[in-house]
Amino acid sequence: LSGTFNLKFQSINRPIDHTFMFVFILKINVISFILLDISVLNELFLGHLCYLLIDVPL
Repeated sequence: LSGTFNLKFQSINRPIDHTFMFVFILKINVISFILLDISVLNELFLGHLCYLLIDVPL
């Protein structure tokens, strides 16, 4: 996320061009994809734990 902050800080100091906007949008999309990927992995792990806890015979 520090890279995203650097891009925002640079955009204040200079005019925004199309290349800069493309890099900024691409960086946000990559971060979103990584967060989604982590979320899916957590969901699989937590879903597995939930299944194990519910399926315990009394």
